[in-house]
Parts: sequence; C-alpha cells; structure tokens
Amino acid sequence: MAWPLRRDRAWYANVELPPPASAKLGDPLDPARGRGEWLVFPKGVGNYVEQLAGMVPLRGGEVRTALDVGCGVASFGDYLLNYGILTMSIDRRDRHKAQLISDELYMLEIDRLLRPGGYWVLSTPPISWKTPYVNTSMCLTQLPRVELVGDIAGGAVEKWPQRLTAVPPRITNGGMKGMPIQTYKLDSLNWEKRVDFYRTYLKDLSSGSYRNVMDMNAGFGGFAAAISEYPVWVMNVVPANLTNNTLGIIYERGLIGTYMDWCESFSTYPRTYDVIHANGVFSLYMDTCGIPYILLEMDRILRPGGAAIIRDTPDVVHKVKDAADRLHWHSQIVDTENGALDPEKLLIVDNSLPFPDHPA
Repeated sequence: MAWPLRRDRAWYANVELPPPASAKLGDPLDPARGRGEWLVFPKGVGNYVEQLAGMVPLRGGEVRTALDVGCGVASFGDYLLNYGILTMSIDRRDRHKAQLISDELYMLEIDRLLRPGGYWVLSTPPISWKTPYVNTSMCLTQLPRVELVGDIAGGAVEKWPQRLTAVPPRITNGGMKGMPIQTYKLDSLNWEKRVDFYRTYLKDLSSGSYRNVMDMNAGFGGFAAAISEYPVWVMNVVPANLTNNTLGIIYERGLIGTYMDWCESFSTYPRTYDVIHANGVFSLYMDTCGIPYILLEMDRILRPGGAAIIRDTPDVVHKVKDAADRLHWHSQIVDTENGALDPEKLLIVDNSLPFPDHPA
C-alpha cells in the first residue's frame, strides 16, 4: 500500500494476533486475491494527542523528535506526524509478537536521553504510592556546564524545519573534535547531489510507494536530510565500531537513529523497510562478519518489492553483486553521480522488477 493509506490499516494476515475487541475489521477487496481483510485503526489516540498538545508545545516546531516507550501498534507516533513530529517507537520484544526493539527504560535512562528543555509524559495505570521507597545511589549523566542559569546545556537547537539544515550545536561548540563547520556543510551538499542522482533509480520516491527507509551508515544524517523532501522517514544507523560518534548530531538535526553492530541482527520485524541505503558498510565489516551475513540481514528486513542502494569501492561492489545474485535480487552496477572515474560504484537493487533468470 502506498503512503499515506498504510497509516490507518494493515493486512490482517500479516499480524500475528487474535482479533482484539477494539479492532474494526473491514472487507475491501484485496487487489491481489480478489478478497481479503484489513486491520484498521479508525480513531487511534487522536483525542489523547490533542489533549497532550494543550500541555506540551507540539505545534510550532519546538518539539521535533519523540520517544514512545511501550508503543503497542505505534498509534501515538502515527498521530504525532500530524504535528510534524518524528517518533522512535520501542516496545518489549514479543509483547505483541511484533519483534519490536527490545528495551525497557527507567527514570535514569530517560534523564540521559532527554535533551535540556525537553518534555517527559507519563501515561500509565494508577501508581501505587504506598510501595516502600528504596533509596539508591545517584547515577545521573552530567550535562555540559553553562555560565548562566538561562543557558541550555550543550547549546540550543533551531525550531523545525530550520533545525534540519542548521549547523548542530555539537559542531559549533567543538563537541566533535577535528570536525570543522565547513566539512559538515560540504557533507550536506554532497548528499543533496547524491540523492538527486539516486532519483534516477528510485522512481517511486514521490508516489508514496516507499515510506520506511534505512541508512545503514548514516554519518551526519546527510542522506536523510536530503531525502526529507519526499514522503519518507529514515532510520539512521551509526555503526557501533566507528571512532566518530555522530548519533547526537543526527538527533540535533531533528532526525532519529540508533547504534548497531551489523555483525548482529537488527532488532526489528522482518520486511520492515522499503528502501535500504548502505554507504561503505561492507568495507567497514569486510574483515569481521563479511558480505553474506550482512546481505542476509538486509534481505530479512527489506520488504518484497523493496529497493536498496549499496555504495562502496568497485571491488567490494562486485563481490556484493555476486552474493546478491545468489539471493535472486534484481541488481545492477552503475557509476555514481561523479561518473566512471569516481573511486566508488553503486549497486542498485530493485526487487519490484521481475526476477532475473538464473541457470539451474
């Protein structure tokens, strides 16, 4: 289903749940089989979010990113999109047999994640205040020091959408050592040029056919920023073994992301992403788990009919191409936006095309 229709419904056959009492089942025709059922969410949490907007400034761009802990079917994040807010939704693994991100965050962790000036909303059944309090040692993350009471630790961020293109405070304040402002601006310009070239192969970017996008090696989030003009959102991933920790910069730009060791499985439901972008990922892990393992994980989380763009050195791209052929991926090696003399090549995967013929 194209976006935004897929916001409000899901194929019931894809949901490993008995029919919940509150769910409404419709029966529009299934274009593939001639019949079928949808699991739809007619009202979601709209009233709750509207009430919340009266207490938290959801409008106006002051709030851009949100973390929903115990997300269920992510209706909260869905309705926050109406306010231009992007939500990272997490839940306990297999709480709803959905294989969502495994995590349980407590107060100290929330304090660590919440930026200065941010908001925390607790929505839960009544709390038993009579439970005996157990005193524990403090383990708070110390924020950067400020000179004045009114100053914001770490630096203030711009309101959305200016926040996306403004230089993040971590760079202007020297938090990223050896990273001048000019390098950051040049990176943004490079990704605008690259994404403009990617449109040659991702022809459905504007149609809504692609919605969930992953960048496996996000850097400063330049790819996500450049592609934001299209109706997509990007999960920015920072490989855990990199020297430069850029995840904070990604969030300061109003984007979302996470850390990941690509020699392990990404904690998400199979067939989650419509497009996967891998810039230099295979070179990064060439001496560890290797190409086949990472490609199999990409195959697991890429939906049928999805697309992938793999950007790497020519020798690595050819090796990935050989492995992709064994997975029956429809792929081709092409030059980058800089032409044949560029030291990088692209492997374009478009699984919406008919499967190529393979010898027996």
